[in-house]
Order: sequence, then structure tokens, then C-alpha cells
Amino acid sequence: YVRHQKLKFQKMPAANREFNDRRLYACLKSRFESLNYAFKGKSVICLGARQGTEVRVFTDFGCLAIGIDLNPGPENKYVVYGDFRDIQYPDNVFDIAYTNSLDHSWDIIKTIAEILRVVKPGGVLIIDAMEGGRVGQYEALDWESSDRLIELFIKRNCVLMNKFPISQPWSGTCFLLINGD
Repeated sequence: YVRHQKLKFQKMPAANREFNDRRLYACLKSRFESLNYAFKGKSVICLGARQGTEVRVFTDFGCLAIGIDLNPGPENKYVVYGDFRDIQYPDNVFDIAYTNSLDHSWDIIKTIAEILRVVKPGGVLIIDAMEGGRVGQYEALDWESSDRLIELFIKRNCVLMNKFPISQPWSGTCFLLINGD
């Protein structure tokens, strides 16, 4: 599985990576601005961060942000090698976790436990979840509704703060949770 996921970035043409990066940056910047959250000075971990686009958005908001990915690509100053099923950082160190990659986790329970382990109690989880039967070559999981995914977090003492539909750069749901541990 890990070997297969690492190939995704290498198979994408450079022109597609650049276009997707610009598009994703604009979408995430707008989405995060709409949250009206005081990001400045917060520590953020971005899971499945590939090129580091989301890391750059948080950095531009004044955060100390780092991404992890199975294949961060060469010379990536925003993303280090890491597996969100076994995050290399200590407990309770991040104020915020962001991911749009939970559908790539083949062990969602372990992944959720790791996210909650590294996010401080009272910390924020921002999750983009695609929905509705779109398992492709690199996705490992699918859920018809993000409500199923949200339930997994709530069962682990998280509190749902906000949930809204998204359409760009993919369709699905963005939800914010507070780590209640």
C-alpha cells in the first residue's frame, strides 16, 4: 500500500502539479478565511500534504505549519516524509490538524487515533472529505456521507463545531471538530 501511494506524485505530469497547486491554494485560502478563525501563531500539521500547498496557506496566515506525506517529492521544504497512521511527532504538540486525505488511509481507526494523539486537547481538526462512491486507483476508503466519518471522531470525544458543503477543487464536505481529549 505504501509503495503504491508513493507512486501517485511521480505519475502526475509536472504541468498538472503546478496547475493543481495554484487552484488548490486559492480554494483553501478562501475556505480557511471563511472560517473566521485566528490562525496566526498556531502550530499546524497537514496530513497527506503532497506538495505542501495547504502548508503554504497556513504559513501565509502566520502559522508554524508542517506537512507529512508518504512521498513529499524532491526538495520539498514544506513537507517531510511521514505516515499519518504513525505520526512521528510527540503527543499534544499541534493546535490544528488539516487533511483532505482520509480516503487514502487503509486503517481509518488508527489514523484518527494518531491525529487525536498529536493535536492538543481543545485543538481544532479541519477535514475535507469527498463523498459518494469515488474510490479510485489511490483511495482506500469511501463513505456515502461524511456523517459516517464524523461519527468516528465523535466516538473519540471530538465535538463537531461546523460542517458545510464544498465544491472546489473537489466536491464533498468540510467539517471542523474540537479535540475533546
